[in-house]
Amino acid sequence: MLSILRRVALIFLAVIFFLLLAAGLAHGAIDGKVLEEDFYKEQLEKNDFYTVVYADVMPELEAVPDYYGSIQLSDEEVAQLTARIFPPEWLKAEVERLLDNLMPWLRSNTDNLDMAVDLEAIKEDASPIIRAFLRQKIDSLPDCPPGQVPDLSSVYRGVLPECLPGGPIRNAIEEQALNEAMKFVDVNISLAPDTIDLVDEAKSSGETREQFLSNFDGLRRAAKDVTRIPQAAFYGGMAAVLGLIMALNMPNWRRALRWMGGTMFFSGLILAVTFAILASMVPGQVADAVSENATDLPTAASTLLGNMASSGTKDLAMGFILPSAIIAGLGLVCFLVSFVNARRNGDQA
Repeated sequence: MLSILRRVALIFLAVIFFLLLAAGLAHGAIDGKVLEEDFYKEQLEKNDFYTVVYADVMPELEAVPDYYGSIQLSDEEVAQLTARIFPPEWLKAEVERLLDNLMPWLRSNTDNLDMAVDLEAIKEDASPIIRAFLRQKIDSLPDCPPGQVPDLSSVYRGVLPECLPGGPIRNAIEEQALNEAMKFVDVNISLAPDTIDLVDEAKSSGETREQFLSNFDGLRRAAKDVTRIPQAAFYGGMAAVLGLIMALNMPNWRRALRWMGGTMFFSGLILAVTFAILASMVPGQVADAVSENATDLPTAASTLLGNMASSGTKDLAMGFILPSAIIAGLGLVCFLVSFVNARRNGDQA
């Protein structure tokens, strides 16, 4: 009877160890990755986010914001000009700053969520950038045929002429056309906002900022509860369970090692295999789901988001596999050691 009770208790403790290991790894993934801004920064770098934005996404976007109005520019010229106005180093700095503000708010470390993008410096630099760009474009206009007078009446509205007079007067006409076009550009720049608050952009028209942010109260409470639990609590719990398993098998230390090793081995093996399968299957499904649901975004943008979601999911799964494999390996070592120099009559299992 005592032997049966001992075995039931050992099996129960083995299950508790498995649950503690799974919970500890889940806690580490959430607290150490999902709720950490560095995890998302790494995903951005890993998926060449900033390169793809300029190479693939921007050509599919309209001007953001439209600093150059309706000046006749090709899609390629728009992408080039937008990249000059919003340089990669500015975009990276802003994205990382927003992450540095968002994640502490999500963890409830602060109640102040600043998601405003400051465009004042961009606006100050935009005019000379566009002026230099338009000067090159106007310089490239062909000379008008003899007797043809270019139509400069619409330049002030951003419509450039098809040609310019050749000869000594060309430089003066170019400067005139450029100055007229820049009046139009400068008006558009002045109308652009000094800041764009992403929270205001995301909320509904009839919804206040506070109402919109209150939708995330449950998520913030859950994040706070997770971060409140120290990771050491799970390690301590697992150590305590293994200690009880050893105690229930004493004074037979070989049997104690076999139970402890078996508990660690099978717990780690189950989790490692499970998440290895998930790592091979789920990321692709996540990428497809994101791409299918991001129908309002340009194709390149939805593809980029899908790739990042897939990469992040795979990294989270890998965060379970390696620690689980280590636990399984240690358990196997303990199990094998229990058979070293075993007595001929063996130990009672």
